[in-house]
Amino acid sequence: MDLLYDYLDDIQGDIFSLDRKEMEKKYFEICKHTVNNDIAQKIQQVDLNNYTASLTQKFQQILQHSDIKDIKAIYFEYDIDNNWGGAFFLCPDYISLSETNDDWAADWMEMIDGPSLPPFSEIYDQYGGFGKDDEAGVTIYLIVRTILAFMASAQFVNTDVPVCIAYHDQDPIIRIKEDE
Repeated sequence: MDLLYDYLDDIQGDIFSLDRKEMEKKYFEICKHTVNNDIAQKIQQVDLNNYTASLTQKFQQILQHSDIKDIKAIYFEYDIDNNWGGAFFLCPDYISLSETNDDWAADWMEMIDGPSLPPFSEIYDQYGGFGKDDEAGVTIYLIVRTILAFMASAQFVNTDVPVCIAYHDQDPIIRIKEDE
């Protein structure tokens, strides 16, 4: 069980030190070595273009929000156990990563429904989990591909507020973009 959380600890640093292709490759290899090449390729072959486009559209909707000046962070949460369904939370407070306190994310002023990702949910239900090392390899690769799709959509976001992502009940929350 600790293996998955070790990987999660690495992701934050990888976001700031690796480009997206390097990050994708690193976690593909982890999945391939903990499970097998077929499952890693199955995850890699899921087309995330529509998912990313939907995330981008939601970001644009948020940025046109009339109260954007009151938003201190944009937090996206997806639910691994419920069809990988996601939602954006517009938060009036934010605490930086260095403070190691993510309680700010529970206090939001508005929620905007985001997309779901049924193919990831199906793969997770069949091969993933948090217990065994092979399940951790599958789960972490699904998580990283979700984060990478989110990062691809967030690159078009012209805002000074932090942008974050996590699966439901994840701790710590992953920062994609910190305070300017």
